Amino acid sequence: MNNIKKPRLKKNLDKGYLNEIKGSDIICDLSFSDEKSLNDIKDIEFNGCLFKNIDFSDYRLKNVDFINCSFESCNLPNMDICEKLISRCEFINSSLVGFSVIESNLKDVSFYNSNISYMNMSSKLKNVSFTNSNMTGARLFENEFSTMSIRVRKTRCASFLVEKPLSHF
Repeated sequence: MNNIKKPRLKKNLDKGYLNEIKGSDIICDLSFSDEKSLNDIKDIEFNGCLFKNIDFSDYRLKNVDFINCSFESCNLPNMDICEKLISRCEFINSSLVGFSVIESNLKDVSFYNSNISYMNMSSKLKNVSFTNSNMTGARLFENEFSTMSIRVRKTRCASFLVEKPLSHF
């Protein structure tokens, strides 16, 4: 699916630290790597950020948008995204077991070689691709679609309920 727009990331990103992030802010053009923390992250927009080898298992994300972001080899278990925006993002070799995206907008998002088993998704999807990813037990229900591609390794017990196509986004 060649029409998915890749994240716009600067070539030389400054190093960022998730532990130092405060709420109500826009975080731009930073690279986060090899971190694990117990801090909550809320009321933030990440734009143009790279997350590499980040374990989000002890983070609670609330009211967070991701725009032009890349997640490489990250662990994002049971992440809940509700009424938010994920645009021009890619998830590569990442684990998103139990990922839940409800009443959100996903535009130009790709999941490549990732574990998204037991994912629940009920959102507006435009140009979303699931390639070589484990979708065992995944549920896509009450979504509005516009161009979606699914090429997966495992789909055992996955359920896809397409109720209404998305006419425009």
